[in-house]
Amino acid sequence: MLGVDSALMASRDHVSFCFDVLAAELSGSVPAPRPLFQNGVCPLFVTWNKAGKYGEPRLRGCIGTLEAKPLHTAMREYSLTSALRDRRFAPVEPSELPHLSCTVSLLCAFERDIDPYDWDVGTHGLLLEFRDPLTRQRRTATFLPEVALHQHWDRQQTLEHLIHKAGYPGDPEDVLGSGAAAFRLTRYQSTTCSLSYPEYLLYKQHLLQRQVKEGRPAHVDAAQAAQQAQLQAAEAAAKASGEVGAGGPGRRPAEQQAQQPFRVCQEASAAPGAPATAVELSWRQLLAPAVRTRRKEWTRWVE
Repeated sequence: MLGVDSALMASRDHVSFCFDVLAAELSGSVPAPRPLFQNGVCPLFVTWNKAGKYGEPRLRGCIGTLEAKPLHTAMREYSLTSALRDRRFAPVEPSELPHLSCTVSLLCAFERDIDPYDWDVGTHGLLLEFRDPLTRQRRTATFLPEVALHQHWDRQQTLEHLIHKAGYPGDPEDVLGSGAAAFRLTRYQSTTCSLSYPEYLLYKQHLLQRQVKEGRPAHVDAAQAAQQAQLQAAEAAAKASGEVGAGGPGRRPAEQQAQQPFRVCQEASAAPGAPATAVELSWRQLLAPAVRTRRKEWTRWVE
């Protein structure tokens, strides 16, 4: 696709920005934050998952664009669209924020008019375009590269599911068996980055500590202020609904235990070389049992 910067790589800055934007929107009273990544031009998707009863991820929203767009505006737009306006799901509620994880996919390397089986599961995403054999209506659908891998589909199963996703109710062979001239298949690749909510909080802590060490002002931005309000709202909502964890009545889910508000010292923008402890974070709270296995990786972020 013309205008796509294939050198762009999805990063924690992209995912953190998506969380910032959603937190600001759910608060309803603060402006959205500024992005910290370069304003490249790229197709993208934003995917939200929510931890199920036993910690398994469940899709909560996924929307994006195959058109190359400036990332600063597109990331903001699709962070909210996927969380609040995916017609398959109800809008995300403030109380759900601590249970969410977010994945950003930046798409690249588009190759048009490929053979239906000239692609690799887990490496390539697919864009299918065809005319409905019955109504002659134009239909289109796409799967990101990770979909077939996560669903344990082979090439044939993936194509069949893709045809059904496009809205065709009949036998997929009506499309696949009609010859290559009847449809167009495009393959593409992507870079992805994912963060759970506890990982997002730790990464924000890492950024604040880095600002302090570099002697730059570590202001408490609107999104960070909103995070504390949202966490408090989530706690209140959970208590009001009688939510309990798998450990039995009276105990909160482990992932919710990890979501205690972190405190940002208002004096963190003081003199250059101010100690990192000017920005405080309770490791005991954040490293709850449900997320303890990622401790080594998180520790590297904040060293």
